[in-house]
Amino acid sequence: MKKFIAICLSTIFTLSYANNILASDISLDKAIEIKEAKKNRIQPPQNISVDENIIIDIDEQTLNIKDSAIVYENRVYLPVRELSQALQLQLDYNSEQKITILNGGKIQLPVNENKAVVNDKIVSIDKENDKVGTIIVNDKTYLPLRFISENLGYNVSYSPSSKIVHINTNGKVNVNSSENFETEKQQVTETKLNKDEAKKLYKQVNEAIDNYKNVTIIKKYRNKLELKENSNSEVINTLIEGKVFFDIKAEPKLYINEKTILESSEEKETINQKIFYKDENLYIDQNLNDGENEKYKGYVGNKFNLQDVTVGNKILNENLIVDGKFLNYEKENKTYTFNLDKSKSNEIAAVILNELDLYEEDIEITDNINIKNISISTTVDNGNNPINYIIDFNIELNGQGTTINLSGSFMNFYENIDKTEVIIPNEDLSQYNKDINGIPS
Repeated sequence: MKKFIAICLSTIFTLSYANNILASDISLDKAIEIKEAKKNRIQPPQNISVDENIIIDIDEQTLNIKDSAIVYENRVYLPVRELSQALQLQLDYNSEQKITILNGGKIQLPVNENKAVVNDKIVSIDKENDKVGTIIVNDKTYLPLRFISENLGYNVSYSPSSKIVHINTNGKVNVNSSENFETEKQQVTETKLNKDEAKKLYKQVNEAIDNYKNVTIIKKYRNKLELKENSNSEVINTLIEGKVFFDIKAEPKLYINEKTILESSEEKETINQKIFYKDENLYIDQNLNDGENEKYKGYVGNKFNLQDVTVGNKILNENLIVDGKFLNYEKENKTYTFNLDKSKSNEIAAVILNELDLYEEDIEITDNINIKNISISTTVDNGNNPINYIIDFNIELNGQGTTINLSGSFMNFYENIDKTEVIIPNEDLSQYNKDINGIPS
């Protein structure tokens, strides 16, 4: 045992020594210059705690960050080690100078400073807010997620109301390759859109999606419902994740495989569901894991438009658009963001509630509707083919002594366009009950 411990200690010492050698070989002159100037110094934040509601998606994958993300100065931060693992970055640290070093020195961030070094140039971490920088919280070094991601050339969007961060690294090379790192930073231009321009582009995006005849859709729907009635309160979180495979070019084929998780303070339910189209009919196979493992096999019928079931993205029509903008990434994708007319709160809320399978008679609130946030964003490639379609929302409903707050997002990601292979399960259709009305959500 003593020999084993000695070997472990020797290994740890060797790795630590090698790490210090690597960090010391990197030129830190400009990072030290930032520290010595002192004018870029920021005060460590006080009383900042982990925000368990932060959701971070990187290329359709949700990070498990429940115990570490924070929001400071309206910016999302992650611990340096967790962030480097999420974005696959080479990480070093100069303990003497207290400088975080990423990708062989390509990015250098002195602790408690609002400046950093990127490709041997001193830059502001946040041009809009000089309080944003590398910070220490609970003895951990935290880095601003947007700054790091954008300096890797990634597309980042954040909705403060729904607390969802979307990072798109689509088309990028492995960021561990220091030879490629300098070419990954892209020129980004932002263009404002007036109402007519925004409506036209939004309509074009929806038409392009409707024209998909063969595609795989990765869907992620999240929402948080907070119900407050007098002194009582209840929070219900819903997560729906799954894939939709369909092909309507010749013989129509459809297969949906998804999971729904409903979680409240008292219980948690998981519903695994598959839907498929066979012999000109739609079938549903559902397994509810709520402690009783209920199962259901049902026949939906054939009175529907197959494409509406699979691609329907016109959740909000173009007449609700008031303006927008688009970010143009050099030689890469474009991301459009559309703002909606909040004065049409009743119409917007009705559509969102319908998408969540909630209706006025369910929540019994119509007195006052407050649209805190509602936005649509979509990323398209150079051929204007949509890559994703995202709606973020935060809606408050008040009435009859009750307040309901709904927040979340609908996210669809498109892949394998015109290449999707739809494999219909070989099922005994006689076991499916014919007692469902309508199409399942």
